[in-house]
Amino acid sequence: MGKKLDEAMNRALDTAAVSLTGLAEEAELHHVTLRRWRSGDRGVDPESALKVAGVLRRRTKRLARLADELERIARAEREGRG
Repeated sequence: MGKKLDEAMNRALDTAAVSLTGLAEEAELHHVTLRRWRSGDRGVDPESALKVAGVLRRRTKRLARLADELERIARAEREGRG
């Protein structure tokens, strides 16, 4: 792999790896809150749900852009233009 392709893959993997802790941090919530939601021990309030939805939407957009970049670089390297 070329350096550009390595860097693009690392950015994509860093963004794609969604942990509850990472999601909570980006949404400015405590990770225990998300764990309690997942286990059903706590109900979800609308404000927190909107924060989480916003994070997921931003991640989706970033992942789409990163996927485009990864494909572009990989195709260029495959064709010998990398």
